[in-house]
Order: sequence, then structure tokens, then C-alpha cells
Amino acid sequence: MSDKFDNIPNELKKLDQWVCWRNVGGTKVPKIPSGRCTKNASTTNPDTWRSFKQAVACSRKNKNIGIGFVFTEEDPYIGIDMDNKQGDPEIERDHQFWIPTLNSYTELSPSGRGYHVILRGNNFKGFNQSPYEAYSSGRYFTFTGDVVLDRSVNGSDQGKLDFFKTIGESEQSQFKMPDAVEVGNRNDTMFRLACSMLKRGMEPGDVETLIITFNKGLDKPLPKNEVTQLLNSAGSYGYKNSDQLDTSEGDSPLLTLTNLSATHRISEMEMNLNKDFYVIPDMALGGQITLFYAKPNTGKTLLFFWFIIQGIDNRVLNAADIIYINADDNYKGLFTKAKIAEKYGFHMISPAEAGVSPKDIISILNELAGSDEATGKIIFLDTLKKFANMMDKQSQASLYSVLRRLVAKNATVIIAGHANKHLDTNGNLVYEGTSDTMNDVDCVYSIYRLSDREDSDQVVEFRREKDRGDVIAKVSYGYRKERGMNYRQIINSVRRLDEVESDTAALIKDQKMSKSKYSRELKFVSDLLKNGPKNQSIIIDAFNRMDPHTRGFSRNTLRTALSELTDVAWTIKRGAKNATIYTLLTTPANRLSKTSMGGGVNN
Repeated sequence: MSDKFDNIPNELKKLDQWVCWRNVGGTKVPKIPSGRCTKNASTTNPDTWRSFKQAVACSRKNKNIGIGFVFTEEDPYIGIDMDNKQGDPEIERDHQFWIPTLNSYTELSPSGRGYHVILRGNNFKGFNQSPYEAYSSGRYFTFTGDVVLDRSVNGSDQGKLDFFKTIGESEQSQFKMPDAVEVGNRNDTMFRLACSMLKRGMEPGDVETLIITFNKGLDKPLPKNEVTQLLNSAGSYGYKNSDQLDTSEGDSPLLTLTNLSATHRISEMEMNLNKDFYVIPDMALGGQITLFYAKPNTGKTLLFFWFIIQGIDNRVLNAADIIYINADDNYKGLFTKAKIAEKYGFHMISPAEAGVSPKDIISILNELAGSDEATGKIIFLDTLKKFANMMDKQSQASLYSVLRRLVAKNATVIIAGHANKHLDTNGNLVYEGTSDTMNDVDCVYSIYRLSDREDSDQVVEFRREKDRGDVIAKVSYGYRKERGMNYRQIINSVRRLDEVESDTAALIKDQKMSKSKYSRELKFVSDLLKNGPKNQSIIIDAFNRMDPHTRGFSRNTLRTALSELTDVAWTIKRGAKNATIYTLLTTPANRLSKTSMGGGVNN
């Protein structure tokens, strides 16, 4: 992050209107310049601002922290943001015209793709007319000190009036009160209306009054809580429980309740359903909460990254919509995965590396859930136990309440969870958490390792535990993991297994489990068969001659082992008088070949 703060004009440095900021999920969140800069600042609360020196000290002390200046009604300053995220040559030519025309202090934005111009002026109403924004209060600007035009802050009208007349009036001409609003579009229409008025510089209180008045005039007014939500989302001005938000003094509880009915938003819901797609092929549907749980080191994160990369490469997923929150990794692992995320254009956040707690992340997600910015976002939480107490129902309920609000805005949530150390009596994985979780999510998959941990050919199987929608019952993936391979190479080796490969891997897993379960019986029978085939009677007689105190297994488990390990450790055939003859196998019955696992995708 650029640190040329000494270049910032002295007249701004003298004011105690400075904050710090941190990039959280693509949003520059203002922070109080104190300690590790973890507490949020507010552009309307001077108690959260500090001096220039304090802000700079915090930025230089903490990694990935910038500084910003808050514009107020009391100061004479105006900030103009000239954006060009896509690097459009025509937009850049316009910027290069206006910068010398305004003839005031100008610096590069943190991204290096835009400019910030600082002016002086009075009685200014802000506007937002892409790619230009201008504000004089209720906002803050990031500062880099990376000077483009080294001038003092200009207070003259020359150039400034031309800019505001050319850019600002085009925004005002676009503002128009709608003549009519369909029931299904009430939220969206009034949200855009509120945003438009705020962008023009209208005072928040005036916007609130106009929106409430407009809402009361609708045939079916929105209920109080929805008006509160859209006002908060539009400007983050902290509307709480204003008396004006009672949309109709005579509303009965029944009317208030029925106004919440989803039938009023059928058209909006239908539009969202038309965008139905898989975030993870055949398993995780967009707009749902899907939980994947497994024992540690099964490869959840590796496979999630592969699914993301495939989705981006195949243009199924929009990289900018993906936010991977990695709260369970070491520093080297974070760096490796951050480089991959950077290459493919999606976001990866480590709360520890960013200097925030998982609780802070959930708080931000809760705020996101209250805005339309949540729509279409794909959020991975890795792993669940970092964000909630797995043995505390209330802790998990609070988390899932936030996640459910996100999904209600048509966001998607993918969760990585852990399985208990021990299997259940049927040999199945047991989820590490309260049983309520299964009720709180839409879809659940357990992930089984079908190979030994030290095998170079790793195979995992996803098994559906709960479904909501058209999702697959079972699917397997394999990848190579050899000594000396880096993380990128391992990801490149991932591939989906066909049905034959999957069944073979499952069979081998079952065989290994049977050999482990009946290890004593296996050794006893194998030692007998080394000298040649034996019928069952001879084997049972040999068992009977053993000392009961040292053999360590029963006649019943021996008979079970003889059956379970047939075609695994030995074969059988019928001899004279239909006797069962056992012959020792000298080679493993089944094995996945290395060639069957070698066809990774070169991403």
C-alpha cells in the first residue's frame, strides 16, 4: 500500500478528521486509528476520528491499513473521485482534461486506476455520475499522497464551475420520481430512489421523509421494517427506529403481517429463480447454504479452490462475486492460496492476517445481508468451528441467522465443517456440532477419504446427507499428492472420477477396513494357507486347538472374516463332497492404477 503521506496538503493535516481503512471483501471499511485498527469508524461520528499523525502511525504500524479524510459540513472541502476501473482510454482522456482544468491537489487512488481531487467550496450538493463522484460531507476519501498534480487546494471558481455544470447537472437531469410502482418492485424502486437522492447531496433526513411519504402513497405500502432496511442499505446513515417509519397510523397487526407476504414479491423471486445454477457441480446450488464436513486433512479446501477455478474458467462463476474466508490456515498456506485467488480474481480473506476476528467478519456479513450488495455473492466459510461454538446451540443459531439473511438476498454460502474423530456404529462420519445444524442448512454432504493418507493417489467421496433441490447422491474426486509437489500442482491434478473408478476406490477402502477389522483372524488364516489350500473344517479344527486365552478372537468372528475377506485375502472353490476350499491370494485383489489418476487439468 502506498505511503507518501507527507505529500498531503498541510491544511488537511491540521484537522482532526482522519480515519484509517481496511479492504474487507472489496469494501474499504473505515477504522478508528487506534491499536490494530479493528474497530469501525463512522463518517458521522467525530468521536471515531483522530489526528493526521495518529492515522499515519496506525497505517505504518499495521499491514494493509490506509488513511482517509472525512468531509464535514463545517469544513470547506470537496472531494472529487475520478474512477476508471476498466482502464477505458476515452475515460482516461476525460480525466486528463479535467485534472488540469480543476487545477487543484490531485493524487492517485489506492488502486492506481483513478484520481482524487481536493477542492474548496461552499453550499455544494454532492453527486454520483459514473465515472465521477463528488462529496462535501458525510463521506470520507482514501488518501495515498501519490501526487499527480502538485498544487495547493484550489478555492477559485475557475474550472470548478465548468466541471460541476458539465458533470453534476447531467446527474440531476436523470433524477425522476416514478409515476407508478408495481407491488413486486416496491423495494427495488424505493431503494434506487433513495440512492439517487442521496447521491445528489440531499440530506439524509429529507430523503427519509420523502421515501416515507412516497411509501404511504402506494396502494400497498411497505411495512416498517422493510422501509428501515432499504434506507439503511441506501446510505448506511444508521436509520434506526424513527417515528416516521410507521407507514400508516391505523395499520392493524394483521395488515402489518400480511404486508410481509412473499406473494407481494413474486416477480422479484421469479427473476432470482431464473438464475438457478450450481456453484459446486451437482452439489451446491446457488442461493442456498450447503455444508460439507469431513475429518481434518481430507482435502476440503483444496477441492473448494479447484471448484472455484473450474467455475471461473468455465464462466459459470463471476470471480468478483466470490469471497473465500479462510480462518483455518497457517501463514504460508494463506500466502499460497492468496496468490491463487489473485490470479483468478476472487477475494480471499484471512481474519487473523487482516487483523480482525471471525466475530468481526460475521458482523460485516450481517451488514452485507441488510443491503442489495449481497445479491449474487458466493461466500465460503472455512472452517465453521472458527465462526461458532460447535457445542453451543445459541452460538450456531446466531451464525445461521446471519447466513439465512444472506441467502434471502440470493447470496450463496458454502461451509466447511469437521467430522468427529470417531465413526458411528455403522462406520459413518459423525458431524462435529449440534444436530440443529441439519435443520439450519439447505444441503449437507459428508466427505470420506477412500485412500490411505500417505497414498500418492488420493480419492475422496462426497455423500449426500440432506438435500433441497436437484443435487447428486454420491460423487468421487481424485488427486495426486506426492512428495515434492506444490499446492498448485496438486490442484492441477484434481479430477472427477467416473463410476467405475469410484466403485473401485470404494471397494479398496472397504477391503482395507475389513483387513484392519479382522487383522488377527487374517493373520491366523493366512499362516495356515501359506502351506497350501485348506478346507473350512481344517481351519476350524486349528482354531479349536488354540489356547482360548491367547487366540484373541472367537469362532463367530473367524467365520465372518472367512466370508468378508474372500477375494480380498483368499479365494474359495468347491472340493469333494461340496467342501469349501480356501486358497491364499499372493497379490492384492484390486488397486487404482497411477495412470487412472493422472489426468489433471492444467489451470
